[in-house]
Amino acid sequence: MRGEVFRQLRELVEVAEDNGQLFWALNVSAVLNGSTKSLATMGEEALRRQLEQRLPPHGPSSWAEALAYEVTRAEPLAFLFDVLGLDCRLRHHRRALTVAEKAEVLRSMAGELQRGISEAKAPWCGALLREMTCCLLEMYHESLRGRDETPGRGSALNAPRPLQTDAKLGALLRSGSWREILERLVFLHEQEHGLGDQITLTLAASLPRLNLMRLLVFVRVLQDICSGEPGSPSVRLPTQELHPQQRASLASAVVRAVLASDLSTMPFEMEEQVEDVRLSPFLSDFERNGLLELMAATPRAPPTRSIAPARTVVRASSVPEITRATVEMPNGSGSYITGRPTGRGAELRALRRPAPRMAEPQPQSRPRRPRHNDSYGFGYLPGHPMEDFEPEPAALGSMGGPWRPPSLPPSPREAHRCWNCQNFFLPDSMYCRFCGLHRADPPSPSLQRAATAFQRLAEAAAREPRESREVPSRSASPRRVPSWGI
Repeated sequence: MRGEVFRQLRELVEVAEDNGQLFWALNVSAVLNGSTKSLATMGEEALRRQLEQRLPPHGPSSWAEALAYEVTRAEPLAFLFDVLGLDCRLRHHRRALTVAEKAEVLRSMAGELQRGISEAKAPWCGALLREMTCCLLEMYHESLRGRDETPGRGSALNAPRPLQTDAKLGALLRSGSWREILERLVFLHEQEHGLGDQITLTLAASLPRLNLMRLLVFVRVLQDICSGEPGSPSVRLPTQELHPQQRASLASAVVRAVLASDLSTMPFEMEEQVEDVRLSPFLSDFERNGLLELMAATPRAPPTRSIAPARTVVRASSVPEITRATVEMPNGSGSYITGRPTGRGAELRALRRPAPRMAEPQPQSRPRRPRHNDSYGFGYLPGHPMEDFEPEPAALGSMGGPWRPPSLPPSPREAHRCWNCQNFFLPDSMYCRFCGLHRADPPSPSLQRAATAFQRLAEAAAREPRESREVPSRSASPRRVPSWGI
């Protein structure tokens, strides 16, 4: 490569650095911790757009995009990083950078230059970005000349390329429309025969990483490839212009790539998608059955309600209802039966399902003295019936007898009462849940004396005749209450 190109590029880098246009790109710690991720994305897009403008209009439009993706990979950007000597210009640089990190620094530099073009209107930003694009393109052509060992730029089209995933197709699978994905698949299939393996490699690596929405977009592409019915004459798709043999080869390559991937299910939205796969004239029995098994393993989605504005009148005939159909699997006799969930997808899903973890035994809590705020004592289960607190019918006759203090229970049933607060003990509790006293705690001497006094009062009241217990009239003199020698 000519030395004046690198000399001019280094001078522009020095000018941009002196004017503070590369503040974030030359900060290694900011690049490595992801602070310049938005700048790197902007710079990569700017470099690709510049490359597409400088490439000659040769072949379809996707050819320039594919070449721009290949030129802006990590290896060419890392080589340009070493040629410019950016290693000595970096700040917070404590270790040697890898190839991916060098490429990220260069992408961040391009993004900062692109932002400077739109904000600061600095002339050296656009010049530096153009020189970086020319340098990358010249390096790519020199690598192709060295590989082919023949001078001339025309030999670059016939140079062999190593088998790798297609970056353009991977990006379209993640964020492109179904028509763009279809055009890219047709373009890759129309190239040399080795690129059929590139479709398989790209789909096998990208499909398991897609979410449900992107998988539904890919199923729309798959439906158009496998469908044998002619489409609308007003809308011409790339697959309608292919020869039936080429279309069958494309459908076989795409379906075999789907089966080779790690997908356990293939979601779909409409019955027509399943019917187009089942009745496709471009698929063999092995490919058709494998794809139907993936669709049969898809769980059935619950019906969703469509929310429409209050003033909008939605007619049922104008809005098609999206439902999940039952996938029918062909059997040996030629008829069709409902697909069972024990197909290939269900087996793969069962193999990847983690084993259930055994529940570790929880240590029992140490019993403690009950508190006043406890809702229930130890051993009490809320679901079990509690003890009947009502007196038994046999004990109703003894209620008119002499009163007994709580310290002298007449029966074992009343032995469950607390002598202090007159509440029942719970069956398995040794402490009163209201006052916290133990069952075996003896009453205090003062309570024993009071119980004896009340016992004497009860006996004296029982011996007094009934006439003396009548309430005297107001005119009569008040009766003198006798003392019982307390």
